[in-house]
Amino acid sequence: MANLKSGDFNKTASKGPYAGKTRKQIIFSKITDRKNFIIGSTKNGQKILGVNYEAKNSNGWNGILTYILPNENIKDKKLYKKISIKEVFKDPDFGGGGGSGGGSDDTEIVECMQCFYCSLVFNILKGKISETDMMIQSKQLESMDNAKRYCVTSKSYDSCIKDVPVDWIDDMVFIKIANKLYDNYKNHFESGKYIYFHRGSKFMKALYAAKKTVHTLDKKFAEERNIKAQAPGSFSDDKWNPGDIWATTLDQNSKPLKESATSWGALNTKVAEEAALLKTIQKIRLLGISLKRIGKGAVATIKTYNAPNEIKPSYKFKEWKWGKTNDFFSSQDMYLHSDGGEVQFRTFQGPVSWQGEIKGKSAAGGKIGGGNVDFYVEEVYKKSVFSNSKSFKTADDENKIFSKLYKKIQEKDENVLKNYYDQYKKYNKKGQALDINSFHAALMEKGINFINSKFLCLQLVDILESGTAKQKDELTTLIFLYASSNTKQSSHFIKVS
Repeated sequence: MANLKSGDFNKTASKGPYAGKTRKQIIFSKITDRKNFIIGSTKNGQKILGVNYEAKNSNGWNGILTYILPNENIKDKKLYKKISIKEVFKDPDFGGGGGSGGGSDDTEIVECMQCFYCSLVFNILKGKISETDMMIQSKQLESMDNAKRYCVTSKSYDSCIKDVPVDWIDDMVFIKIANKLYDNYKNHFESGKYIYFHRGSKFMKALYAAKKTVHTLDKKFAEERNIKAQAPGSFSDDKWNPGDIWATTLDQNSKPLKESATSWGALNTKVAEEAALLKTIQKIRLLGISLKRIGKGAVATIKTYNAPNEIKPSYKFKEWKWGKTNDFFSSQDMYLHSDGGEVQFRTFQGPVSWQGEIKGKSAAGGKIGGGNVDFYVEEVYKKSVFSNSKSFKTADDENKIFSKLYKKIQEKDENVLKNYYDQYKKYNKKGQALDINSFHAALMEKGINFINSKFLCLQLVDILESGTAKQKDELTTLIFLYASSNTKQSSHFIKVS
């Protein structure tokens, strides 16, 4: 997540247009300068203009931001909306980055830096970095110039060290991760060879190019035979393998997966083989490593995913709710509750990009796009979220629905509004349902984001309620497995967290 956090308000921005100012000061500066804020946890969230900020305490944290949309009249107070500052993205104006996990710039920097630290312990020290004796630690880090030779990264060490997040250094995150990897794998790589660590290199891109080849073949095979593809249409690279960095003893100009890019089975068997999980290769030659920031004082752990013959976890559906309170108009989302946590469904980029985000501990933060939700809905229920509604009888995709829906609701289109209203009445479990005119007025007051988001949430609820307990469990399981990069088409990787 890259939302503003309480800890941010105790610091001044070290970079960006407001460098040297506190985050509280930056909020008021952005309001004065008429600069956009962003709602959500990524740079792609909805852009808004701040009108006023009411701080709850002296350092400015936990306050309420009053805002309007960029194209709205600031003098029209009827358009004002409020949001907690906790829901605002830490964009570059706050000294943050542009993507998830602290910003895309920060993400690239910390992943490259992790390569350097890993090379240091495996190739140079051939042992762990001290986590207690700062004198010894400082001496060990002097060897970083030698360690850099075995890293092929999108950013150089000298470039990274200028902008690396200070807390990653202060909390010894890089050291803890490198030490844990050394503890677990010091004797598992090919002996007598240096271990190269890749981030954003040609070698690493070639691994994902092999995945793209297989995905294309999968879709082509399905189309030719009029059958369902094995993987969803937008099966992203990180859902196949979320390796942020890759460790290898292979030549950096090689393409080790190219010859195996014929099917998901052949490709993923090769990944497992190179990780020494099969008897054909005795020592690791290639390993994908997913990174997660380790909290201050926490101990690093390693978990293996998608090993051969691995039994996938399953999840039990419990219930669904409108928002947190089960009040239809309280928020634009819907929650699916399971024994593995929650999945929040809503639009994540203003009025578009309807998707699910896992809130459960097993795959916290993992997302699944609307098209992929629909892929698994069709697999389990033989129905489609996008064409379930009587309003849209053809197989309209998400974008087509969104382009039509708000206008039809605005115009009080009889068929579309009635279908929306009928489903609202059917699944409004809290309180007395509004009459259709009051319902329309309430929708228009909530606006386009709410209307689009809640419409597809209703379609999903309608499908869920039409199924058996077994179907609900199966769909819940598939959603969680996708979000955690643990599908049948995902390949072996390890996660350090």
